Amino acid sequence: MKKIIVGGILVSFLYAGGWDHPVQGIRGLGMGDAYTALSEDASSIWWNPGGLCFQKNLFEFQIGGTYDMPMHKVEFPDPSDTTKTKKAESSLNTFVPQAFLSYKFQKFALGFGYYVEYGGGGVDWKKEDIGADVYSVLGVMTFSPTFSYMINEKIGIGAKMDILYGKYDNEIKSEEGELKSEGSGWAFTGGIGALYKPTDILSFGLNLRGPFKFKPTGTATTHITFPIDTTMKFDTESKCDFPITIGFGMGIKPMPNLVGAIDFEYTTWSSLDYFITTVKTPDGEIVDSAEFLFENTFKIKTGLEYSLPIGLSLRTGFAYDKAASPDSTLYWTNIDVDKFVIFGGIGYNIANFGIDLAILKAFGSEREYKKVKYNMNPIVVGVALKYKL
Repeated sequence: MKKIIVGGILVSFLYAGGWDHPVQGIRGLGMGDAYTALSEDASSIWWNPGGLCFQKNLFEFQIGGTYDMPMHKVEFPDPSDTTKTKKAESSLNTFVPQAFLSYKFQKFALGFGYYVEYGGGGVDWKKEDIGADVYSVLGVMTFSPTFSYMINEKIGIGAKMDILYGKYDNEIKSEEGELKSEGSGWAFTGGIGALYKPTDILSFGLNLRGPFKFKPTGTATTHITFPIDTTMKFDTESKCDFPITIGFGMGIKPMPNLVGAIDFEYTTWSSLDYFITTVKTPDGEIVDSAEFLFENTFKIKTGLEYSLPIGLSLRTGFAYDKAASPDSTLYWTNIDVDKFVIFGGIGYNIANFGIDLAILKAFGSEREYKKVKYNMNPIVVGVALKYKL
C-alpha cells in the first residue's frame, strides 16, 4: 500500500513537455525569442538585465500574457487488440500573465518583473482515452527586482534577484480510486546580463539565469474503494534541482527600419535527474524518487523586425528547440520532443502607448519508446500593452 501511494504521487507530479516556459516579453517573442542582444526596454528584466540601462524612456510599463495551447499527443497499442493502435490528445489551455516595470535615471535603471519562468500549464488526460482521468499542472512564478548600469555609451551590465514561488496540483481518478496531491514552496536565485554595442549597427548580449533548489511541501490524499472504502491524507516534502541557462546573442541593424538577431541558448537540464518525495505516514517516512535523467539542451533562435513610418512593426522568427528528456523517461506526463518553431508578431505605437502581439507554432518531431509514440505541437499567442514616459 505504501509503495502504491508514493508512486502515485510521483507520477502525478511529472510535468509534460519539459518544464521550460520561455515566452516572456511579447516583442521579443514575435522575433523568434532572439532578443538577448536587442533588449533595451522593460522586458530586459527577462531577456538581458544589461540592456535595461539603454532604454530610451524615463519610465516603461508592460502588462500582458500568453495563451498557451500545448497539444500533447500519444499513440499506443490498443489493450483490447494489440494489432491496432489508439490515439489520445491532451489540450489543457492556460492564460499565463506577465508584467514589467522599469525606471531610468542617468546611467542607472531599476526594474521589476513578474512572469512564469517554468511550467505554466500541464496535462488533462481523459479516462475514455487512457483508462484514467489524469490532471497535472505546475507553475513557477518569478518576481524579479533588477538593477542595471551603463558603464559607457557602448557597455551596459545588470543583475537581478529572482524570488520564485512554485505550485503544483494533481489528480488521478480510476476505477480503483482517486489520488490528489498538491504542494508549493519558495526559492531564490538570480541572474546577470551584459549588452555591448561596438557600433550603431552591431550589438552583442549575454544573459545568465541561475540555478535553484525547489523544495515544495504539501499533502497527498488517497481514496481507495476496494476492498474497503478508505481515505488517507499525508503530509509530503519534495525536492529537485533547476538548471542554469546561459544565452548569447548578436543583433544587427543594417538599415534604420530593419533589425535582425540570432541567439544561442544552453541549459543544464542534467541537474534535474530525480524528483525526490518524502511521504510522512503514521508508520514513518517513505522516500521515493521519480526518474527524469534530463540531458543538457540548447536552442538556436533567429528573428527580424521591419518598422514602417506609421508606427507599425512587423516581426518574424525561427527557432530549433532540442528536447531534454531521454527516451527512457518519456511518459504520458512527460512528453518532450525536438521542435522547429515559427514565430510572427506585430507592434503598434502611438504617442506614449503601444501594443505588441505575437504568435508561435511549434512542429514537434515524433518520438517512440516501447511501442508508444509521443509528440506535441504547441501554439502560443501573446499580447502586451505598453506605456512609456
